[in-house]
Amino acid sequence: MATSRRTRRRRSPLVAVVLAGLALLTGGAGTVATLAAMGEVDLSFLPFFKQPVVEENVIPPGSIAVPVSAVEIPAYTKVTREHLFNAARGDFAVVYIDRDQISNGMLVNFTDIVGRVLDHDKPAGYAFTEKDFLPKGTREGMTAGIPPDKRAYRLEASRIQGVHGLQAGDHLDIVASIPLEKTKQVQQPLTLDNRPAAEPTKYAEIRVIVDDGVIVSEVTARAAQSTSSSLLRGSQTRTQPVEEIVIAVDPAEVPELMKAVALDYPLSAVARSGHAEDSGASQIVVDDQQAEPERPRRLQAIVGSKREEYVFDPASRSPVRID
Repeated sequence: MATSRRTRRRRSPLVAVVLAGLALLTGGAGTVATLAAMGEVDLSFLPFFKQPVVEENVIPPGSIAVPVSAVEIPAYTKVTREHLFNAARGDFAVVYIDRDQISNGMLVNFTDIVGRVLDHDKPAGYAFTEKDFLPKGTREGMTAGIPPDKRAYRLEASRIQGVHGLQAGDHLDIVASIPLEKTKQVQQPLTLDNRPAAEPTKYAEIRVIVDDGVIVSEVTARAAQSTSSSLLRGSQTRTQPVEEIVIAVDPAEVPELMKAVALDYPLSAVARSGHAEDSGASQIVVDDQQAEPERPRRLQAIVGSKREEYVFDPASRSPVRID
């Protein structure tokens, strides 16, 4: 039988040394990286180990932190901590102002701001003053813009001429032009002949129905639904935008304003001055006495020995003979 011989191969000692070195290098690199992440070893000189620089608020000497609005806050909103918190920085939004430059009305404490209702829109990044807020205890929402002892009335902006462009808080008067035919019947002139009657003169009564009103909510558009029906298509509902405005008026003026809207009287907005020194006492004076149309008059004329009678019609400005 032939004897089989197994050939034994011996591993080279160089391979074992290389494997051991790689293991030590990998373990050492992992240990150094862990220590660097923990802050025990400074490897900032390496580009991939550089940490982002976080800018910290440095308080200048002699200054004080003043809270500011972190976001835009709509009018009549109750201010909360979320309105003052800067989510990007993870801290409350403040600005540092020298103590000598802080005015008496500027609010520097969060407790004096949180929970108050704003009187107007507040942009982001602005400090708060006492003039920014309504009196303490005011409820948030649209009713916060209604002055004391006033009532809010909502109506379509297209019904009032000149109301577009006015902002919340502006003062105005509303004047109605009332056609005379809708208030009292005009006596028709006497018809004494076959001539066509002259066209009656049109009169209008000017009346102030809202004195010193306040705009609570300026002109805004909302979607309104209207339903129409027909024999062929049946009932259909359509959505169309409608512009509305909310005005605060005196309670005694509400019935007159409702009457003017119901009778479709032309309405005009007369804006008042926005200057602080304006007394607001000026009023629109309207003469309620309307001129009555002149009635026809009988006249007598003597021509020779004859007596003739005429009727003078002011509408036609010519005498009419009566035979």
